[in-house]
Amino acid sequence: MKWIVLLLAVILFFSQGLAKEASVEEIVADLSLRTEEINQLLDRIEVPNTLKQWFGNETANVFIAMEDGRMEIVGIKTVNGKIAGIVYGGYERPTLHVFVSEETLRGIYYAKSPARAAINALQRGKISYRGVGFWNYIKFSFIGIFHSMLRFLSNTTVQ
Repeated sequence: MKWIVLLLAVILFFSQGLAKEASVEEIVADLSLRTEEINQLLDRIEVPNTLKQWFGNETANVFIAMEDGRMEIVGIKTVNGKIAGIVYGGYERPTLHVFVSEETLRGIYYAKSPARAAINALQRGKISYRGVGFWNYIKFSFIGIFHSMLRFLSNTTVQ
């Protein structure tokens, strides 16, 4: 679950750069300088050790569908549940692919509650992810199923 929170935090920071009309390369350069700030934010989140072991070391390529038709790729690498690197162009051997549009990122930035907007975008499928390779596909599919079950249970009323 921390990986999802980590991803949403990076998306929130990324959406700020898009709103300022900065290029994706400029935003990635800025985020690379702010990894410690993002990591400090994430340190406040309690996560069971089992989840840290399963999901704390990932390499994701985030595919951003730009409004002009281009596809931009940003790589995010985590080690022990912390951001270890953010690069423009992605990583060669990712464990995860994430898909989002520039429109969704802008919507998150301009929302009254950007964190809630990012979570809603994930729940509505505006932000999606897929594990790369058999084991990662199974692992991230499990997260999706678990997340759906929690959503279902939280929406069910007991009478």
